[in-house]
Amino acid sequence: ETNNVIEESKKTKVICEEMFKPFARVEPRGEVGLAQTLIETDMLLDDKEVRSVCDPCFEFENCYAKLDVVKKWRNQINIYLIKASTKMEDRFLDELAFQYWVVTKCGYKVHQTFVIILNDEYVRGVKLNKKELFVYLDFTDVVKNKALLVDENVRNIKAALSSEENSPDRDLDMCCFEPFKCPYFDYCKSLHGLPERSIFEIPRQMHKTSVKLYKEGISTLEQALDI
Repeated sequence: ETNNVIEESKKTKVICEEMFKPFARVEPRGEVGLAQTLIETDMLLDDKEVRSVCDPCFEFENCYAKLDVVKKWRNQINIYLIKASTKMEDRFLDELAFQYWVVTKCGYKVHQTFVIILNDEYVRGVKLNKKELFVYLDFTDVVKNKALLVDENVRNIKAALSSEENSPDRDLDMCCFEPFKCPYFDYCKSLHGLPERSIFEIPRQMHKTSVKLYKEGISTLEQALDI
């Protein structure tokens, strides 16, 4: 399920990027080449011949942000977050606020921030009309306000990650799976004493059912089969 979402996001991003041509791209190099991607991003944003940059990378105090597209506007930049969705979600703004925070901490001035989603009223003709396919939503003011909270949120996250004693005191719930399964789920599952063949191993990722049964005191697949 998660892999399908990722693939759809990649396809949508590739189509949307064509709206920003001509553009330069920061090529991915993995964790080993992170420093090089940061240098390349700075070089492209300093290059007067380059108007837009895809996949630019920024880092501030070990907080890393890889953006979809930035476009120059005079001596500032606009940030574009591309989503393969027809509906606007609050988590998109959280992501955009974090990107804005990192970029501005790196010394760049941001003019506007946009979320780009799919137009659910668009009907394709013989040719794909990219301008009608996408909807540009300006959330500049909202993002600026949300970015004011990022400093404290980053401090709290770093504190939680630095020590087992500071692990979030929260039970397993749907927040572990929405919008995607948390990469720390197995760690938290072990903290709550659940076995490897737990109720959360139900096939087809029926997370709501698993959470419901877990809250009823059923923690293993064997217990679920005895119901």
